[in-house]
Amino acid sequence: MNEGIQTAKTQPQWNKDGHKVSILLIDTNSERRSMRRKIMAVHGVEIVGASDLAEASSIWHRDRYDMVLIDIRSDHRGCMAFRDEIKKDSAHQ
Repeated sequence: MNEGIQTAKTQPQWNKDGHKVSILLIDTNSERRSMRRKIMAVHGVEIVGASDLAEASSIWHRDRYDMVLIDIRSDHRGCMAFRDEIKKDSAHQ
C-alpha cells in the first residue's frame, strides 16, 4: 500500500509563528492514517494521528495545530460537533 512513497525528507515547514507546521489527523483507518503521516513527513509536516473523535478532542486541548483533517464517514454529527468545538477554542490557539 505504501509503494511509491519517497522517503527523502524536505526541510521542515514553518508556520507564521515560527513553529513547525503540525496537523491533527483523525482517521479510523490505521493504515490510511500511517500512509498520510509518511507522505506529510516527506514534505516536512508533523502529523499527530487520532483514531476517533474522543481521542482527537483530548489531543486537541493539549497541543497547538495549524490544521485539523477529519476523515470519519460514519459520524457526521460527531464531526460537526468537533468542528464547532475547534471553532470555539480556536481563540486559545
